[in-house]
Amino acid sequence: MNRMWIGLAGLALLAGGLAACGGQPTTACTPKDKAVVVCVNGKPIDFSTAKNGPHKHEAGSIYAPVEQLAGALGVDIMVDPGGKTVTVNGQKVQVVGVPGAMGVHVHSQEIFVPVREFARAAGLKVDVDDKKGIAGIAK
Repeated sequence: MNRMWIGLAGLALLAGGLAACGGQPTTACTPKDKAVVVCVNGKPIDFSTAKNGPHKHEAGSIYAPVEQLAGALGVDIMVDPGGKTVTVNGQKVQVVGVPGAMGVHVHSQEIFVPVREFARAAGLKVDVDDKKGIAGIAK
């Protein structure tokens, strides 16, 4: 009987702790097998339907296929036919002040966007560790 009460008390403390935190989603993201990984609320996005997954470029930014990224985030996108401009929820995705950054680009017939700028244009919180190849987005 005492074990049951201790278990219930632990659950109550856990629930209280979560409520105190406001139940905010996390941007935490863990790399796997040295691959570049993009997560939403701590869970990796599955890019297996893309020809190529997320990758880094020389400027250090992390890029992901726009169709899969938008689908995972549940946001509306518009892409120009040349693949040079992407808007998310009406906001243009662009890289400003990062020398050597590629911005929106076509790679192996897929359109890639910089994850940090895409998430910010969508109005979402994002944490990126370019060196480790990790991008975490909170919805």
